Amino acid sequence: MSKTVAYPFDDRARTLCPGLRVDTVLHRTDKAVLLAGTLDGLDVVAKLLIDTDPFWQAKFTAEIDTYRAFEVAPPPVPAPRLLAADPDAGVLVSTRLPGVPAARDRYPTALSPDDVRVMLQAARDLRGWSAPDDLFPAVWDYPHRFGRYRTEHGLLDARDEAALNALAAAAGPMRLAHGDLLPANVLRAPGGVLTGVLDWGVHRPVPTRSRRGVAVDRARATARRPP
Repeated sequence: MSKTVAYPFDDRARTLCPGLRVDTVLHRTDKAVLLAGTLDGLDVVAKLLIDTDPFWQAKFTAEIDTYRAFEVAPPPVPAPRLLAADPDAGVLVSTRLPGVPAARDRYPTALSPDDVRVMLQAARDLRGWSAPDDLFPAVWDYPHRFGRYRTEHGLLDARDEAALNALAAAAGPMRLAHGDLLPANVLRAPGGVLTGVLDWGVHRPVPTRSRRGVAVDRARATARRPP
């Protein structure tokens, strides 16, 4: 068999989906490769993990779990539909959504009005999303993370850690968030029409109240204290 433009990654994808036809490499980083093609008449994307670090393997598995959970609680924005996945092999295949990214770069220097409009729409739609409490488990254990920052990395002292834990506790109950809502992960059609939100690997519940809201309440409470 002749080698394709996606070799050797397409072999991994076709092991999971023998009928997959790979047309091109959409994107490649040091973490993953995205292949575009067709499967059973559908336009699809195959995502292949190439980073062996356990951290990224866990995030890849979490992304697969998120797509599976979408069958129970669909998000309020267009999202890929999972067709097949093998977390041990680091392969997932999903439907390919129409549209182009609001920006190709992770941190673009400028966005058009249509790009800004579609980004705000995605954020607004996601803000009101709710789902069963046990469907999307928390990705981050904040107290554990703060503890690691202090003991393993020396980034915090004991006072810093205590303050961050107090802020996390004051932030209230969790709500669902995409976790990586960058322009490169938001698709749009001409005219600023939202057609999709991609890359759900760090989707997670986050505190309901913003850091600003917590800080304002703290400042008000401090101001009310007697001298």
